[in-house]
Amino acid sequence: MRLSRAGASAFAVWAPYAAIVCAKLWLTAGIRTIPANAPHDASNFIEHAKSLLTGSWFGPYDDLTLIKGPAFPLYLAGSQELGIPAALAHQLLVAVAAVVACAAAAPPLRSRVARVALFGAIVFNPYTFATLAWVTYRSQ
Repeated sequence: MRLSRAGASAFAVWAPYAAIVCAKLWLTAGIRTIPANAPHDASNFIEHAKSLLTGSWFGPYDDLTLIKGPAFPLYLAGSQELGIPAALAHQLLVAVAAVVACAAAAPPLRSRVARVALFGAIVFNPYTFATLAWVTYRSQ
């Protein structure tokens, strides 16, 4: 099966981005998300996500209910509901953020090579390879 000229052009545009994402997913396949034993931080996020999945919003109202915002538990519950492991969801979120950054930088970066390089630099940020980067803990 031969690709049409337009199909070959689209493949040439998206292939470097797909290769970068595939390489990153392969390199980070061994990273696991570790909930730290911290009742006010990591455990709280996990418990709120579990409560969201069972349909009881953030669970019973107590002293820990409102100590953190709802965004991260919603993210964890959403990735669980979609069947995506948290570590994979984190890496995919980095890739989506890189796409958004490259789209925003497209006007000044007219070169496709420069945009692919920017995408690669964002996706391969060294911090995203660190095990502690994906521990669910309190942001400072």
